[in-house]
Amino acid sequence: MQVGDYIKIERTPSGKYGELAIVLNNKALIDEPQEFDHIVIGPQGVFNIETKNYVGKLIVDRNGNWIRVKDDGREVGERNPIQQIRRHEAVLRSIVGEDVPIVSILVMANPRMIIEGVENFSLPLLKSDRLEEYISTYRNEKVYTKSEIEALREKLEQYRVSK
Repeated sequence: MQVGDYIKIERTPSGKYGELAIVLNNKALIDEPQEFDHIVIGPQGVFNIETKNYVGKLIVDRNGNWIRVKDDGREVGERNPIQQIRRHEAVLRSIVGEDVPIVSILVMANPRMIIEGVENFSLPLLKSDRLEEYISTYRNEKVYTKSEIEALREKLEQYRVSK
């Protein structure tokens, strides 16, 4: 779907979970298809957006531990999604090339989520209400034209498992 200068890769039924997803597979890199939450291509490059829908409070400590404080006050450890995001970056890079910027963002979908320790995460960690502004104001040296953006979309679609 085209929105202004941006193309959002549409989610389709993945088959694996019966849910809408973006599944890409580059067998030359990894023999397991990777499921992406959201991919947006714009003048700044490719945005790899991982989404989590936690309830309560999330604390990211200095050691990279993720602790979720539930509404009842109980603390539970959560898996830090950095390895999953890095794997997705590698798949995207293997498809679009090393020169195309891949901008990974972790987004908390629940608008009531409280996040503490964003400075302890190596990637942007945002609430969903800040995502559009983050993408639209993101700047880097290369600026892609509409035709280059469309060419990147076509490259990604060639590796798509779910269509």
